[in-house]
Amino acid sequence: MTRTPPHSRKRQAGFSLIELMVTIAIFAILVGVAIPGFQSTLTSSRLASAGNALIGGIQGARMEAIRRNQSVRFCLNATTHAWQIMDASSNILSTDTIASGIALTTDKLDTSSVQGQACVRFGGDGMPYSSGNSTALISAGTIELALNGSAKTVNIKVGSIYVQ
Repeated sequence: MTRTPPHSRKRQAGFSLIELMVTIAIFAILVGVAIPGFQSTLTSSRLASAGNALIGGIQGARMEAIRRNQSVRFCLNATTHAWQIMDASSNILSTDTIASGIALTTDKLDTSSVQGQACVRFGGDGMPYSSGNSTALISAGTIELALNGSAKTVNIKVGSIYVQ
């Protein structure tokens, strides 16, 4: 019987069961640490996107009022998440919706001009007015967006519209 010397034996290729289990355990720990951070990043991104969409619509209404040199309203329905831009004759110029799942609340915006909606009326000068009063400027209107315990606020003031 011939014996093969130890140095000439071929080593088996592949992973041992222990190496595989250690790799899977490390991967599971990394995934467990990364998922909560990813969830908060995803929530923040969704809120920022919705806030930017609202600002785009509000700025669009403002620019349309300046272009036409007449009143244009931006109205938001917090229940359906839909917003629309309307001219002085209530003709709809543009519409869009905010992603569902985001809670919307408004404060110090006009709720009398369009049933069930919070509105901002921009005059031909581009200033935000309360729709019910032709001379009352909106100085502290807000739209709050909330999702999974995080919130962003769209502020509508004389001379500025921004997300906080």
